Amino acid sequence: MSMPRTLWDIAPQLGLRVRDHGDGPRISLTAREEGGAPVTLRHSRVPGLIGNGLLPLDALTSWAQPPVDLPLAQDEIARRLAAGRLVDRLSALQLAFSVEPESSLPALVNGYLMDRLRELAGGTMHIVGCSHELYISQIAFARLLIRAESFPGLIDKATAEAQLLEGGIGLMSSDAVGGGIYLVPAVSATSPIQLGAVAHRGAGGIVLLFPEPIRSPEDRYALNLADLHRPHFFTVPRQGLTVIGRAQPGDAQVFLSWWIEQWNRVLAELLDPSTHRAIDGTFDPYLMLGRFLTHQRLLACVQSILVDSGREEFTRMELLFEALDLMEGLGGGIRSWDQLATPSTVELELERLKSALLPHPEVAHVVMERCERGVEALGALRDGFRDNQSRDAAAIDHGVRDLLRALRNGGHGLGRGSRSQDALVTLMGHRADVSPDLPELVWFHLVRMLCFARWAPRNPRPSI
Repeated sequence: MSMPRTLWDIAPQLGLRVRDHGDGPRISLTAREEGGAPVTLRHSRVPGLIGNGLLPLDALTSWAQPPVDLPLAQDEIARRLAAGRLVDRLSALQLAFSVEPESSLPALVNGYLMDRLRELAGGTMHIVGCSHELYISQIAFARLLIRAESFPGLIDKATAEAQLLEGGIGLMSSDAVGGGIYLVPAVSATSPIQLGAVAHRGAGGIVLLFPEPIRSPEDRYALNLADLHRPHFFTVPRQGLTVIGRAQPGDAQVFLSWWIEQWNRVLAELLDPSTHRAIDGTFDPYLMLGRFLTHQRLLACVQSILVDSGREEFTRMELLFEALDLMEGLGGGIRSWDQLATPSTVELELERLKSALLPHPEVAHVVMERCERGVEALGALRDGFRDNQSRDAAAIDHGVRDLLRALRNGGHGLGRGSRSQDALVTLMGHRADVSPDLPELVWFHLVRMLCFARWAPRNPRPSI
């Protein structure tokens, strides 16, 4: 039995609507979604200011539902709140918001905040969620079509048994479904200095924005004994914690709104099946599912690089290489691996990003410091060549790219082609003293992706 390969063929069998605005078919995967299939992160501020008297939580309590019932949560929350360190007390608040019934949240906020979390006094709270049903259905749709190539009868069964689409749920955690995975990198953008925190709920996330970035002495922690044994291969050891100081009071509010607006555009494209089409114009479920998994892994890499700013240099370098691979595979005009690692190309993109953020100075205060450090660390590798070879500017930039390729691959692929050999020769002629700030390059490329990447289909409507 041959499988239908165009959206126009598949959609009617599953009871889905297809629309066309002249640039090819777009599909809505639930009959209850009007006007297409964007997956939107809802963003609304909870009325009132934390620490300014009573906090009205009507909007929050009518929306948030606890995802699980943890009988021991009360004792654990109390234990963390009694601790002295900010990180413990903040984790208690996150746990409470995650598991406490909605009826207890007003008393929890107003009863504990001023006494035990004074750093948040004057901050604000936001509720953020996204369309669960549509999000799950689209991923499940791609999985169903892939499986149906081996078991064609699944298509027929799905027209009568809608629960067959639920197979996509197993790919995601509740954080991803609720939008939390998109928010955590934003609030930790200035790590180890912090703008805010995310507490996950069954229906999404609660974002707590600090009145100003927290720069308390608790950000300067003593090394654990095990830290003395952490590997620093590829990078010189970091001297002290990274200082990130441009973010000012109030910047977090503007930045969070901008961040969500940019993700809404990206998700509207990545989660629209008509974006993922083969060369012949047919819908490619492999491409859709692969892109979904890729951007989930990319966000995990970015988050690990952000929160491990003070240590774990070997891991951060490995995540740098992983993220560049993922970005190249994700497409959208983000550029190839070679271009992502070539100083001259990256420096031009930095100026382009600065120009794009001129209308948003608050956003630039939060994001640009890391971006600039990553680009500067890449450019600094130009000065590391010690083999006395004469190179023009282009050859030096290509040498930097090959150096990173050698660090990434080692001898992998040696003997299969000249590129690996050239990369290792370049490594031998370079001091290879890599700045620990180089992994910040991933943050820069992620911000670029939110500003500039496009996946919307441009090929004409397929013939049927």
